[in-house]
Amino acid sequence: MIYYEMKNWMVMSRINTAVWILIILPTNLISQAIQISPDHPQYWSYQGKPMLLLGGSVEDNLFQIPNLEEHLDLLSAVGGNYVRNTMSSRDPGDLWPFHFDEKSELYDLDKWNQAYWQRFENFLIQTSSRNIFVQIEIWATFDFYRDNWEKNPYNPKNNSNYNAARVDLPEEVLTHPIYTDNPFFWSIPEQRNNMRLLWYQQKFVDKLLSYALQYGNILYCIDNETSVTASWGRFWADYIRIKALELKKVVYVTNMWDPWDLDHISHRETMDHCRYFSKQSPARAATLGQWTETDWKIGQYGLLAPCK
Repeated sequence: MIYYEMKNWMVMSRINTAVWILIILPTNLISQAIQISPDHPQYWSYQGKPMLLLGGSVEDNLFQIPNLEEHLDLLSAVGGNYVRNTMSSRDPGDLWPFHFDEKSELYDLDKWNQAYWQRFENFLIQTSSRNIFVQIEIWATFDFYRDNWEKNPYNPKNNSNYNAARVDLPEEVLTHPIYTDNPFFWSIPEQRNNMRLLWYQQKFVDKLLSYALQYGNILYCIDNETSVTASWGRFWADYIRIKALELKKVVYVTNMWDPWDLDHISHRETMDHCRYFSKQSPARAATLGQWTETDWKIGQYGLLAPCK
C-alpha cells in the first residue's frame, strides 16, 4: 500500500479542487507519532526508533469483536505490533454507527449509536496502550453491496433522512463490488456532487477522526478492496490530511485496490500520485500470499520514495 508522507518542509495541500493551504510542520509534531523512517525508508519509525509492522487478526473489523483485549494480548505475546481494522458492520453481532429507532424501525443518520463509537474508542485505547499500530480502513466496501446493502443504514429504505430519489441511491445492489454499481461512491464534487449524501458521509468521517486523531499509532486507508475511481480516494485522502493539519498533526493515508497483484495497473493510481500516497509497502499482496518481483524490490529498496 502507498502511504502519504509529510516531513519538515512546506506542504501544499488542496481542499476539493480550488482552495490551497500552505503549512510548515515543525519536527516535534512529526516525531510524536508513527512516521516513515528518515534513515531507513523501507520501514516505519516511532519515537525515534525504526520499526517493522507485523501482525494479524481474527477479524478484519477487529473493534467489533467481544474478546478484544485477549486477542490483542495474544498478538503482543507473539511479537506482533500491527492490525488492520475495517469500519465494517456486516457480521452478526456487529453494531452500525447510527441510532436505530425501534418505533419506526429506521436509522436516523443525524444521531449516533453511542455503543458503536464506544467500541471504536475502546479499540483505540487498547491498541495504543500496547503499542499496537492500526490501519483504519474507513469505507468497508462489501458493506455497500448485495445482502449487506439490504441492511445498511445508508440504504434509503433503511433511514428516515432521505429517500432514493433525493440521493439517487438504489434500494438494492445485487452485483459484486468489482462492478461498482452502487453510486454511494460517486458522491464527491468531482463526480456526481451528491451533496445530501456527501453531508452524511462527511459526518461519519468527522466522527471517526474525532477519536482517531487523538492517537499517534494510526494509519489511514480509504477503502477496503475497492474498484471505484481514484478520484474518490484522493478526495478523502485530502480531506483527512487537512483535518489532521488543522490539529497540527501528521497522518499517512493509503488506498487498497481490489486486484491482488500489485503489478496490476489499478495500483498505479496510488503509486503515481505521491502527493496523496507516497510510501510503498507490499501488504496487499503479502496478506494474500502473492508476492511478485516488483513487490520484493519495492519492499527491499523502497523504490517509491516519499514526495518532495
